[in-house]
Amino acid sequence: MLTLWPRRDLSATGLPSADKVLANYLHKIIGYIEWPGIAFADPAASIVVGVMGSQDMFEALSRAVSGRPVHGRTIEVRQLVASEGASTNLHLLHVSAAAWAVRAHAKAASRERPPVLTTDALGGVDQGATIGFTLAEEGVRIEASLPAADVAGVKLSSRLLVVADRVVERPK
Repeated sequence: MLTLWPRRDLSATGLPSADKVLANYLHKIIGYIEWPGIAFADPAASIVVGVMGSQDMFEALSRAVSGRPVHGRTIEVRQLVASEGASTNLHLLHVSAAAWAVRAHAKAASRERPPVLTTDALGGVDQGATIGFTLAEEGVRIEASLPAADVAGVKLSSRLLVVADRVVERPK
C-alpha cells in the first residue's frame, strides 16, 4: 500500500508531495479509461488532460506523463482557471478539492460530451465526478461512478473497478 503525507511542503523531507502521488495515480488511471474513437481527431491525437485549481498538481502531472504515452497516445496537460471551465476540448479534467467547491467547471463544456472528471474532493463521485481520489493515512483510495462514465461516453476497465473502494452503480 502506498503511504501519503499531508498536503504541505515536504521538499525538505525528501518525501513525495500528495500532489505528486496523485499525479502518478492519475497517469496510471488514464490507462484504464477507454474513450470512443470519435473522441480523437485522428489516431495520433493526444489525450488532453486539464488541471484546475492546483499549480502543484499541474506541474507534478506534467512531469509524470512526460515521455510516457498511454494507449499509444501522448498526453498533453493544460492548466485551466475556473473562469475557463472545461471549454478547451479536454478528454479528462482533474479538479482539485478547492476548485471543486467552486463548481465553475460544471457550467461550461464546448463538446457534446463532457470530459472525464476526476477530483480529490470528498464526495466527488456523488457530485458528478467519474473518478474520485481519497487521501487516507494508509494511501490513496479510489472511487468510481459508472453513471458519470456513461455521461462522459467512456468505459472504465473492470481492472480499475475491482480495485476501487467504492463504485457508484448505474440506476436500475
